[in-house]
Amino acid sequence: MERKDLETLGLDDKQVTEVMKLYNAGIEPIKQQVTDTKSELDSVKQQVVDRDGQIKSLGEQAGNSEKLNKQIAALQETIKTKDSEAAASLTKVKTDNAVQMALRDAKAHDAKAIMPFIDMDTIKLGDDGQLTGITEQIEKLQESHDYLFDKNNDNGGKPIVKITAGGNPSGSTGGGEPSLAQRIASRMGAAEKIGGIN
Repeated sequence: MERKDLETLGLDDKQVTEVMKLYNAGIEPIKQQVTDTKSELDSVKQQVVDRDGQIKSLGEQAGNSEKLNKQIAALQETIKTKDSEAAASLTKVKTDNAVQMALRDAKAHDAKAIMPFIDMDTIKLGDDGQLTGITEQIEKLQESHDYLFDKNNDNGGKPIVKITAGGNPSGSTGGGEPSLAQRIASRMGAAEKIGGIN
């Protein structure tokens, strides 16, 4: 769904913005889950390929017991390292996605454009999925680079214009001249039909 689709339906800018917020709020967590799952799956697939190759190599060298024991020890160390790397990679993906979600919640215009301003080394993702170290950075960015964020007011950042229905509430021009409605009525000879305007 895009903004132009909603505009085609006759929604104004404010309505389109609100609908897009609701749409994004619903779809972003799903996108994050898909990204996390895909990253985890890719990592597991690569580990399986690596281990299959190492097992095959060990099978070919099984003739020498001492050599085999050394190979097994080396393989165990390699597997441990690969597991650590995979876990770190997955944590990085989850952290990046959580930061982008936090930026979206802070009404960033484009989270990806703001990412270079974020010091990822100071941000930690807890086991509960909560970020530490992001709030302060977002607040500083909102002060120093406020144009990157949507300024929150009820009218989408535009000045509020009050329009009085029917034009001039008094119905007169203020100069003793007949109002437009009175002139039209007198020309059409229908002053009685519109309530006898004085």
